[in-house]
Amino acid sequence: MHVGPDVRIDDGLRFVLAIAVAASAPGCVMYARVPLVRAGAGWSAPAGPTYVVEQPAMGAACASAGPCAPGGVVVVEDTTARASTTTIASAGGASGVVIVESAGYAGESGIVVAGGDASASGVVVTSGDASASGVVATGGDASASGVVVTGGDASASSGGVLVAAGDASSAGALVGGADASASVAGGDASASGGVAITGQGRGLLAIANEGVTIDGAIAALGLLGPLAGSSFDASTRVGGDGSITIDASLAHDALPGAGGQTSVVVRVAGGHAPSRVPPLRVHLVIDASTSMQSTWAHLQEAALHLVARLRPEDELQIVVYGTDAREALAPVRVGDGSSARRVIRALRPDGRTNIEAGLRIAYREVRPHASLVVVLSDGVPNGGLSTPDELGALSAEANARGAVTTAIGIGWDFHPGILRALAERGRGRFRIAPRAGELGAILEAELAARGRVAAHDIDVSIALGAGVRIDGELPAGVVRTEGGVRIAAPSIASGEEQVVVVPVMVPPGTDARAIARIDARWTPAGAGVAQHADKALAVAVSRTPVLAGGALAALDADLSASLALAAEAVTNGDAHAASVALRDHAVRARVQVRARRDVALEARAGHVETLAIALERLVPSASWHDRRALGASMLSFSVSLGR
Repeated sequence: MHVGPDVRIDDGLRFVLAIAVAASAPGCVMYARVPLVRAGAGWSAPAGPTYVVEQPAMGAACASAGPCAPGGVVVVEDTTARASTTTIASAGGASGVVIVESAGYAGESGIVVAGGDASASGVVVTSGDASASGVVATGGDASASGVVVTGGDASASSGGVLVAAGDASSAGALVGGADASASVAGGDASASGGVAITGQGRGLLAIANEGVTIDGAIAALGLLGPLAGSSFDASTRVGGDGSITIDASLAHDALPGAGGQTSVVVRVAGGHAPSRVPPLRVHLVIDASTSMQSTWAHLQEAALHLVARLRPEDELQIVVYGTDAREALAPVRVGDGSSARRVIRALRPDGRTNIEAGLRIAYREVRPHASLVVVLSDGVPNGGLSTPDELGALSAEANARGAVTTAIGIGWDFHPGILRALAERGRGRFRIAPRAGELGAILEAELAARGRVAAHDIDVSIALGAGVRIDGELPAGVVRTEGGVRIAAPSIASGEEQVVVVPVMVPPGTDARAIARIDARWTPAGAGVAQHADKALAVAVSRTPVLAGGALAALDADLSASLALAAEAVTNGDAHAASVALRDHAVRARVQVRARRDVALEARAGHVETLAIALERLVPSASWHDRRALGASMLSFSVSLGR
């Protein structure tokens, strides 16, 4: 097959195609990626793939054909091109497939155009996400057994448009798709090797954004927000002042005489920060590996934007890590920002990805109650410590010394488990910048969120009653003690909120039972005197369990854990496991709805069930890229929900 150099794809098109289908039978499709390189005013891809990402199973025909020749498929992914056009170079192979992938969005017209000549058993495929006009067009000449295929998602229309047109002979294939309640397809794929695919996988990424319509309902992560906030009031108050509010509750007001499971729920919420905010020390830990070359200019712009938002009295440290790590700028007052800007402009990417080396340099310089560590990464560690547990332990140790760690993934090829562990154990946030151009706004938001410390040295101890025991996994940052658990945080910012749910088992009894005693201590920012408050929690005895306000917080935590399980399953392509994880949570939520009427909880349970259906339908046909992207988004959402 030959795709001429005159084939051009408008810059900034969003990644769309989920799967490639061989047009000849028997045969296989190798799913690979080819990095783009500069070519004049545009970008060019070398002929032939450079490494294989995935080999979709094509049934017995594929298995009998033996190993697939990698020269038969070229996948071009343009995630960074800023020029007006992208040129796709020639690629050979009479039974080959060329897939054009691109990240970003179409321009104002929302038109994707491609043309090509697919001879013999070749296939030319292009797909795009149109904006307001919702138009996707393709042109080409498919001779013999060839096929010209197009698929697109017109997000602006009521349900999207699914169109595929082509004429496939006995050895051909018909592909087309977008997410729509009604689909339209044209073409003829006979039983002798023809394949028809709906292309629903395109809708997978929309779940993390505007959502997709499934049987008249919307599946979107944004509909699964926390509900616990409404369950805290004066009756749950442990103590506080203007700088902090600490609440505690149980998931049940009453349990049967036989005992049973409940949860101890503690919420710590930051109040007003002093008008004179102490200087903040920001530790910017930058991935400077070779893979960052394409996004480097955006990263530098974001770092310069951050410098402009810092006050002269704030401090900045810049650490870059590749194969090793170095301190590009030692912690220093920002002043007029000229020194920091000069260092940032001189930085260059090179080497591998050794996050550990960068973290160790930054964590050496943390300052109690005033350090914000921001880790930027676009890849997977291939040097130094490389597991979530190992790197999360570094973050937890730094948090004990007063540092908050926020982790930001750039693009979709980073390790979401590692960034999640850094954020959870470091009591920061896990954020994603799908496009490097979004980094500046994210950094500014993090600075605003962490730059106003309301209280510090927060210590909440939970002493369990006689016979009460922990019954489940403890949340990140909660430490077992001899008689219960302890929650410690070096500081909390104004407007920040952390909710901790500790599952416990209550022993049998005929009278009201003491479940826990909460002992809280904190120091308001700007004050030198520690404050103290305490509260006792107990359950009554009843024939059936009686839910309390803490039950909603327990369900938030349960949904967070279920989303994390589903995220891993989505990434691995296991639609059934992802659906089961969410449906199991929905069942537990429905039990609460039956116990007490809660409109918001009932609505969220329905949204979870819709999401489970969407994953069942969309994950099987989704590409590795889309699955990884949604999995990372679900993990990020689960971290925020778990707070």
